[in-house]
Amino acid sequence: MFSRNRLVKLYSDIGKLINLRWFHITENQLEQLPNEIGNLVKLKDFDLSQNKLTFLPNTITNMTELSKLNISNNPINRLPIGVDNLKKLEYLIIKNTKITKQEIERIRKHLPHCKIIY
Repeated sequence: MFSRNRLVKLYSDIGKLINLRWFHITENQLEQLPNEIGNLVKLKDFDLSQNKLTFLPNTITNMTELSKLNISNNPINRLPIGVDNLKKLEYLIIKNTKITKQEIERIRKHLPHCKIIY
């Protein structure tokens, strides 16, 4: 739906789609996400792969129903501290990012049930 559209920006109105369960916005040109993205609290599957994101907003930690997060192929070097609160996160896909082994170990410590694919 939103993949491969050469999007460079998401507007704050995205936060009004509070009933979204999955959101795939892959292969675009996004460099950042609006803080309102954290309003998507029912989201279970969030795929942001193949963009130009260097960070995720802290509000992403509001997505407590999230079970799969794919941020592969983005120049992200760390996740928000509160990512530890995503207790339902089963899959974290971080291939071809700049996330360090120390960061991966920190996440593993706090989310031992989460499979981290890197």
